[in-house]
Amino acid sequence: MFFRCGAVTQQQILQLLSNAGLRGIFQPSGMTTRSGLRTRHATLDEDEQDNDEEGDEDDDDDGTYHSYGATRPRRSRRRVVGDRYPKIPSEEGERLMASGNFGTNDHCDHSACGLPYSQTAMNKRRKLARRMFDREMGVESRGRQRALNALASQDLIPGTKADLIVNLNARCYSGQFSEDGSFFFACGQDFKVRMYDTSNPYDWKYYKTVHYYGGQWTITDASLSPDNKHLAYSSIRSQVCLANTDQGDLSEPRLLDFADTGSSGRGPGWGRSRGHFGIWSLRFSGDGGEIVAGTSDQSVYVYDLEAQRSVLRIPGHTDDVNAVCFGDKMSPHILYSGSDDTTVKVWDRRSLASLRPAGMFLGHTEGVTYIDSKGDGRYVISNAKDQTCKLWDLRKMVSTDAGDRINPQVRDYN
Repeated sequence: MFFRCGAVTQQQILQLLSNAGLRGIFQPSGMTTRSGLRTRHATLDEDEQDNDEEGDEDDDDDGTYHSYGATRPRRSRRRVVGDRYPKIPSEEGERLMASGNFGTNDHCDHSACGLPYSQTAMNKRRKLARRMFDREMGVESRGRQRALNALASQDLIPGTKADLIVNLNARCYSGQFSEDGSFFFACGQDFKVRMYDTSNPYDWKYYKTVHYYGGQWTITDASLSPDNKHLAYSSIRSQVCLANTDQGDLSEPRLLDFADTGSSGRGPGWGRSRGHFGIWSLRFSGDGGEIVAGTSDQSVYVYDLEAQRSVLRIPGHTDDVNAVCFGDKMSPHILYSGSDDTTVKVWDRRSLASLRPAGMFLGHTEGVTYIDSKGDGRYVISNAKDQTCKLWDLRKMVSTDAGDRINPQVRDYN
């Protein structure tokens, strides 16, 4: 554009160079002004224009916002449609949790998710195993946990505090009630056996003490005769004391020497030299005529009270025999023995020519400390130093030939 001299006055040139004039020239092209700032224009919503007219003093008439010499457009506000945040958990998520495809949720409100309450799930909750599991996991309240504890014990486990009835001055390693509960004895490490009349369970009456003279370390075991008239107790010696339990009998106990085999000195198992041995366990037979004992010379002895001598010795283990018992109260033929060699062996006295057991039970990893028979000739229970208690079925015992090929101290065997 060219201007002829004299056609444009000085006043028109100054007006052209003014702010309003320059804005009109550079607005369509979007070029920057002399200050180096870029001007942007934004159209406001009708609601925002009304608010800006009332309280925003920085807005110009054309809708631009100016700050520190710069101009930028005003951003419009977004309208929120519906809930601002989604529901957690969503309805679909509740349906998935209650469907059972991803586990169970016992705290699900089925009325909210629209699913029927599963009666099968309720029955599972009532099972004792599930209740015990919840108790161990601690997922119930204390009141609920007490109720579950009572259900689990079913009044079989004493829940009251023990009453101190007898206080001895020595360790007590053995004690037993008679079958009718009218008699109780306690064996102490001071080699004394104290007897009590417990016909009144709330008023025990001490009436007698018998001794084991010359014992070693402690009284190891004791057993009542089936008629409760005699008490046999042992120490780490080959002799067993047999005491009368009558209250008026003050006689000294009779000594039974298990090393005495009578005049013949021969019989099953006597081929090897016996030497000194101690008795760890003993039991009366069902008829009260014999006593079986487990000894420290790795053997099982049977003593005949009428013959007053040992009639049988079975050297059947490779370590101390800690526990013995008869298999059947009505028959003295079946014997059980448990040893520190970790085995439980079954003996049939009718077939002992080869001194081999009729069978054995393998499964303990440490020495057996106690065994007892149910008395039906079928089941026997054992306890061991490996902190396990096992119930054995006589029909499942391992044969002697198979047992000889197994190392009982190896845990994993077939």
